[in-house]
Amino acid sequence: MTGEGAINVESGTFVVASNAVFSASGTGSLSIGTNGLFVAKGVCLSNSVNSADSSANVSTLSVTFGSSGCGRVVCGTADETGAISAIDGTLTVSEGSKLVVDAAELTSPESRLIPLVQFATADGAFAEEDIELKKPSTGAGSWYVVRTVRGGVDGYYLNAGGRGLILLVR
Repeated sequence: MTGEGAINVESGTFVVASNAVFSASGTGSLSIGTNGLFVAKGVCLSNSVNSADSSANVSTLSVTFGSSGCGRVVCGTADETGAISAIDGTLTVSEGSKLVVDAAELTSPESRLIPLVQFATADGAFAEEDIELKKPSTGAGSWYVVRTVRGGVDGYYLNAGGRGLILLVR
């Protein structure tokens, strides 16, 4: 049996006390809006196989920007108020999982390096062909480059500085 599931966090904080698995028995998606925060000790973007027809059920993580920034996913822990107490969790990205970054509305970023997903450790990574970047139609956002970087607080970041936007994987 398979199904579809989605969590959409447009604003506010959604905290999972342990691990969150997307696409464990079907197609799953996690969507973060302009002011949303999703916190879980571990986030697993799975690619389960449909036993009926052997097709893959992939999961999608999407992040949508407003004019100055976006919400984020934190693999870690939060206190009872929803404040981040540690970024000490794991992001698991299974083969075929998708990352969709919609920065079409971004006009005046609050900072140069904007976190999308932050984690302490990662198992797997998004393949280049599985990352979709929707760039701003005007201004400096006409140039995108995907980079993999490790160190500091690891994660996926959008670099909105300089002459364009760069998606960094730290």
